[in-house]
Amino acid sequence: MIASLLLIPALLMLPQGGDGEARSGVSDRDLAKMGKEIDAFFTALDEDDRKNQLEALGKLETAMSKAGKKAKADLSMLAYTGDWDYALEVAKKPDRSLSSDFGKGFFRHVFADPWDRDGRRVVSLLSVPAGVKSGEIMPAIVCLKSSLGLTGKDLDDGLSEMATQAFGALLENFIVLIPIGLEKGSGRKAESLETEGSWSADDNMYVLFTAYRTLLEQLPFDRTRVILDGWGEAGIDALQLAGTTPFFSGVLLRSSPVDSPAVIYSNLAEIPVMYLQGSADSAPESLEALTESEGVSVEVLQVEGESMAPAADSLVKVQEWLGARQKDPNPADFSYKLGDVRFGSVNWCTATVINRRVTAKPDDADFPSVKVHVAPGSNKVDIETVNVFEMIIFLNDEIVDMDKPVTIAVNGEVMVKDKIYKRSLRDLLETRFFNNSGDYGLYTASERIEGMDANLPSKD
Repeated sequence: MIASLLLIPALLMLPQGGDGEARSGVSDRDLAKMGKEIDAFFTALDEDDRKNQLEALGKLETAMSKAGKKAKADLSMLAYTGDWDYALEVAKKPDRSLSSDFGKGFFRHVFADPWDRDGRRVVSLLSVPAGVKSGEIMPAIVCLKSSLGLTGKDLDDGLSEMATQAFGALLENFIVLIPIGLEKGSGRKAESLETEGSWSADDNMYVLFTAYRTLLEQLPFDRTRVILDGWGEAGIDALQLAGTTPFFSGVLLRSSPVDSPAVIYSNLAEIPVMYLQGSADSAPESLEALTESEGVSVEVLQVEGESMAPAADSLVKVQEWLGARQKDPNPADFSYKLGDVRFGSVNWCTATVINRRVTAKPDDADFPSVKVHVAPGSNKVDIETVNVFEMIIFLNDEIVDMDKPVTIAVNGEVMVKDKIYKRSLRDLLETRFFNNSGDYGLYTASERIEGMDANLPSKD
């Protein structure tokens, strides 16, 4: 109760979903009514039912057009990214087997990909605030843990106790997802088996991102406010993944190591870090690898006792920091080094063909990289790359004015000149359903760029 009272001022500061993305003036209520058509299209898409896809698209276009006229919207309804973000999130209807545990703390959740040939079932520990059941769109925290050396019910119960201590009253306002591993057995004999080793290993990566699909497909959440929380030794994996994948708006570390050649620190320039340094933990003596990295924002919070069990006053500070974290889903300027060829998505650009030497290091001049700039009002996308041969550029009206000609130049060469893109509802929905953009973004058009020069720097 004390922790809850202390958190009240911070909770009032927590920004709500949809900030910064264009809204048409269509009410949330009218947007929520379109959930039936959205669900019908996704169901038909999953079943490859072309007839029902067309029918659902037609109904959805009609509904959006009527809502736009009612709201006296000035632009095409496809130009309002904020509307679609809200409509797509509230269209998710968690079934009772999931929603019955909302607001009750941590519970065990299993996600199974129906298309997985191996029939793997991924187990997570999940906490969902009661407000999500009534349609609230909340931020999320995804946790990476080290092996606890437990199995079955001991693992589930022990992890639940740890997580409840770690988050306290934060559970009232954040969805918390903790991937555990694969499920062994079935029915009453089913038990959780935790992952071992680095989260960047292929098998563990499957667990992590299959668990993440719980958010993408089953729960309404704010895609611009997702924090990656690394516990102890797993914190180094959190840093590496935050600088490799496009989902996270910040990183929370708990007495974790921070120095590793696997981390590309420059990629963390737009992903602030909060470091909880517990007085009773074996935290590293120096955090300079992180705190002295150019452009990286790091806030170190001294915690009395263990970082996995912070006191109420520390949780208030964590809440304030979390409340200020929001990722720009459509940035006009960004640069990135492609350290893991499994992940080529960088905001609204995806590198599909990357050439990287096995021995390449981030400071090497030929290390694969992408740098993007869209000058205000220019409608021109300027891209500089190194050792990237093909890309897909995803577009919407937050990036360029799609009613006007768009030019795309790569390494000084104009690859697309004065092209007017037709906004496509199908493109927007398919990109979201299949996550074609790799960042769970909302885009109404795309352009594949091929034949790019390696653009290797001169050896002089």
